[in-house]
Amino acid sequence: MSQDLLAKLRIEGQKLNEEIKAKKKRLDEIIAELLKGEPGKFPECTIVGESTQVIVPEGEDDERVKELAGEDYGRLFEKVTSWKCVKGFGDVVNALFKTQTANAILKRCSKVKSGFVKWN
Repeated sequence: MSQDLLAKLRIEGQKLNEEIKAKKKRLDEIIAELLKGEPGKFPECTIVGESTQVIVPEGEDDERVKELAGEDYGRLFEKVTSWKCVKGFGDVVNALFKTQTANAILKRCSKVKSGFVKWN
């Protein structure tokens, strides 16, 4: 692609991004007003009212729930163990394993992220 065409696309993209931002602001205002009304399904949209989501408490809230629930605390929540990659995962894998094994592990523990354009 020529540099002139790329420059034109960047300018057009920037203008479109500004239009989208302005329209997004107006859409957010409209949504805020619609949420003040009754929930329902309409030809143009579905309005879902506020609801309560159950969460696992943390910190002081968790301690208080433990006090309140006593021995039944374990009937309210289940303990879940999860794993996350260590910092510098790729370097650690390469340091621990021979090349073939390291490559096999890295292949299964990584994915390619698509590029993107961030408008200023």
